[in-house]
Amino acid sequence: MTPQQRAFAIGRWAVSRAGAGEAVAVEIDAPARPVLGGLVDDGALGTAVLLLERDGAHGRIAARPRMSRGPTTITEVFEEDHKRLDEIAARMRSAAREDPVRAVVLAGLLVCGLRRHVRIEETVVFPLHVARTKYAATTERMRAEHVAVLAYADRVEREAGQLRTARDRERAATRLMDAEAGLAAVLADHNMNEEHALFPLIDHTTRAAERAQLLRSIVTF
Repeated sequence: MTPQQRAFAIGRWAVSRAGAGEAVAVEIDAPARPVLGGLVDDGALGTAVLLLERDGAHGRIAARPRMSRGPTTITEVFEEDHKRLDEIAARMRSAAREDPVRAVVLAGLLVCGLRRHVRIEETVVFPLHVARTKYAATTERMRAEHVAVLAYADRVEREAGQLRTARDRERAATRLMDAEAGLAAVLADHNMNEEHALFPLIDHTTRAAERAQLLRSIVTF
């Protein structure tokens, strides 16, 4: 079995676990995007919400249970990514004082996920929203909020780097948690507005075939 075949087998196992109600994240010894694309083409989005956690030679894929019936929606995928990132942030906070090495790893996943999430929205979702509504004020406000999100992500990354080598780890952990608290404050209203207005509008104005193509591009972005 080749590394790519093993990666697909692991991906299919993750989808089966999500179908049984368990959220899992799996490491694969292959790039994640081709595996995610293959799983989507095999119909995995009917069973699980698939999310990319890390790409590269050693990828990482998250598969989460679906919380609704019927065809997967863009709203559902982004809601699950919001939850995933919130969960990573919570684990990072818990580890900051007791397990600094783990906190640094989680900070890396959090920052990587936030940056990718922002790129997808600004590259794929926002232009589509403007094309559908002919109204750019909403996405302009959200782009401004993204500037703050990315600034806090940079701060989390910087403070996590300091935590690795800090002599006073208690103080370094506090700075990391303060950075994450600022990030959480910005994201609270931002995510809610997206989930209750922006994403549902895209779903409601997109036909099934087009939505399927959008979902594939979002999952494999």
